[in-house]
Amino acid sequence: MNKSPRLLATLVAVAFTASWALPALAVPPSLLTNAGAETGDLTGWTADSADEPWTVISGVSHAGTYSFVGGNGADTLVQTVDLLGLGYTQAQLDSLTSLTASVWVKDYDDAGESDTYDMGLSMLGSGGGAMALTSLIDPHVAPGTWTQRSTGLGNYGPGMRYARVTAVSADGTGAPGHHGTMFDDFVLSIADDSAPTVGSVSPADDAINVSVSTGLALNFSEAVTADAGNIVIHRASDDAAVATIDVTSGAVTGSGTTAIAVALPTSLSPNTAYYVAIDAGAFVDAWSNPYAGLSTSTAWNFRTRARGSSGSSSAEPVRDTSISGVRAAYRANTNDVLLDWRVGTDVPAVRVLASTDGTNWAPISDYLSTRSNYVWSVPAAYAGKSVSFLVEATDLATCLSSALSPVVLLGVEAIAAESKVVVPTPSYRFVRSAQSPTVYAVDADGVRHPVLDAQTFFTWQKSFSAVEVVSASELAAMPLGRPLLPQAGKVLVKIQSSSSVYAIERSADGGSTLRRLPDE
Repeated sequence: MNKSPRLLATLVAVAFTASWALPALAVPPSLLTNAGAETGDLTGWTADSADEPWTVISGVSHAGTYSFVGGNGADTLVQTVDLLGLGYTQAQLDSLTSLTASVWVKDYDDAGESDTYDMGLSMLGSGGGAMALTSLIDPHVAPGTWTQRSTGLGNYGPGMRYARVTAVSADGTGAPGHHGTMFDDFVLSIADDSAPTVGSVSPADDAINVSVSTGLALNFSEAVTADAGNIVIHRASDDAAVATIDVTSGAVTGSGTTAIAVALPTSLSPNTAYYVAIDAGAFVDAWSNPYAGLSTSTAWNFRTRARGSSGSSSAEPVRDTSISGVRAAYRANTNDVLLDWRVGTDVPAVRVLASTDGTNWAPISDYLSTRSNYVWSVPAAYAGKSVSFLVEATDLATCLSSALSPVVLLGVEAIAAESKVVVPTPSYRFVRSAQSPTVYAVDADGVRHPVLDAQTFFTWQKSFSAVEVVSASELAAMPLGRPLLPQAGKVLVKIQSSSSVYAIERSADGGSTLRRLPDE
C-alpha cells in the first residue's frame, strides 16, 4: 500500500481564489454545439425571450465572426448535452472530478446601462432530474470589455448523464431596439485527473503470521480495470521473485470494480518475509488514469507464520482467514464510529485496534466472535483527531491476518459536547455593496471577512438571498478581517498550491482553524 498522502476521491475541494471573476483559462475542446455562434444562427441552443428575441451578430465578437446577444428583456439561452451520446461511458461519468463551463461576456450597448447576465451549470441524471447545479453569484453587471467567466461542479455520485448550460441576458433599460449582454465562445468540459489509489490490502502491510496459502486483495479508491503489467511476489531476504502474475490472467479477478483479488500460483514458504511489487499502469480507471504501482520493498510487505510443531513439510490446508474491506464512518449524532468489514469463513475471532499516528495501536474492543461489524463509542480524548482502525483476524494466540481502514476525522462538535465543552457556531451577517459582487461575512465585532468562493458560502447559507446590499461607505467602515473558512464539519479543504488536505476545526472562541490530515 502506498503510504504517502493522497487526495481522497470523495473530498469536496475548496479552491481559494482572489475574486469571483476567474482569470483567463486555457481553452479545452468544448462539448457544446455552436459554442461560439459561428454557424451564424442559434443552432444547438434553445432560446426563450421575454421581448425582443436573441440574435446572432457579426463583427462584435470575442473570437471569430459572430456572438450571441440578448434582446431588450430578460432572455434565456439553454443547451443540454447528452454525455453518453457523445461517447462517454457511465463509469467515466460516475467518477469524473470536474464539470466546468466558461463563457466570454460583454455589454452590447456599452452606454452605462448596467445590462446584467448570469450563467448556470446543471448536472442531470438519466431521467433528466437535476443532481446538482451552480451559477455565478447574482447579479452580474456586464463589463465594457470582453471578460471570461467560469463556474464548475465536482463529482456528485453515480447516475449522471446530461450537462446543461444556461445563459441569461437582461437589458438595463428595456427600451425597444436595445440589447442586453453578449455571449461568445462557450466552453463545456469534463475531466477526471485523479489517478486510482489503494486504500487497503490483504494481507495488511507489515502483517505477521500470514498463511502460506494466502491470496492477495487490493481495495482501490475507484473502479479499475486490469490493463498491462505484472504483480510480483519477492522474497525479502534476497529480492528473488517467487511468483509473477500477469494482471490480465485468470489469477486476477475483480477487473471493473474497486476490489481486486489475486490468486498465487503456489504456496509460500513458512516463516518467510515477502514484499509485493506492482507495475505502474497495471491497473487504470475508467479515464485511463494509471495506478502508480508499488516498487519498494517496504510499500507492502508481510511475513508468513512458522511451520507447526509437528515439523511436517506438507502444505497447509487452504483456509480463509482473511479480513478485507474495512470501512469506518463517524456518526456525529451518537458520537460513535460504525465499523464493518468482510471476514473469511475460517476466522475464529476478531478484534479492533485504533491509532492516531499509524504506528502505535491500541485495542478498542474485546475479542469478537467472527463478527463483521463493531460500534465504538468515541472517548473525549480523541476530539478532533484523525484515527485509523485495524481489524485483526485471530485465533486468540496469533494474528492470522489484518486489514486497515481509511483515516476517519472524528467530529469536534459531538465530542466536545460529551466533555461538557460547548463549541459555539459563529453567527454572521452576509453583505455586499451595490458596486461589487464580493460577499463578506460580518462577525459579532463588526469585522468583515471576504467569502472567497460559492462553495464556502454554501457551507453557511442555503442561497444568496441571505446577502444584504449595503452602501459602499457602510462597507468601508467595517474593518477587514481574514477570509472566511468553510463551516467546520461541512467539508474538507484542499489548497490549489499544495497536495495536503485539511479539516476545519472550530475552536472554543468560535473561530476556525485548518488542521492538516497526516495521511489518507
